[in-house]
Amino acid sequence: WKSAKSKIVTWLPFVKDRRELGISEIKQVTQSSCGADLNAVKSLLPIYLNEQQYSQVIRLVDSLDWSGYTDPSCLLHKTRAEIGLEKWDMATQTLEELHNAWVSSPYFDSCGACEAEYLKACILAGRGDNNGAREHVQNILARKDSCDSNTYFRETVASAEGLIH
Repeated sequence: WKSAKSKIVTWLPFVKDRRELGISEIKQVTQSSCGADLNAVKSLLPIYLNEQQYSQVIRLVDSLDWSGYTDPSCLLHKTRAEIGLEKWDMATQTLEELHNAWVSSPYFDSCGACEAEYLKACILAGRGDNNGAREHVQNILARKDSCDSNTYFRETVASAEGLIH
């Protein structure tokens, strides 16, 4: 994962890219029954998103046992994957599940939740509704003053601004 994110060091002859080995080891944990499978899955999701293996993201999230609890971060990754595959209806449905899970989560943060608004804008833009997408982006930008100290919010703003330009 680090090698994918820090490409600048991969040209150095003494730095080996062991991304595939790391992914393989995490997969082994997801297939074991040692109780660490959720953490292993949550580790694989951003890796698969980064490598645009969207079907793998969806498969992994769908394979989880949600008995009594739905993890918002997993649904966030699934929504991104569905957007990547341009499955707009599925992404809309997962985004609704994400919203419901997020607001009932003890980790809910209204500034961080603007990412869901950004994903809604992506879905609308993908469907050709640029006015609807722009409206959601404007809702995000309107929160700049109150949320600018939130790092995730700043990343969302940068992505949202790129969506409408």
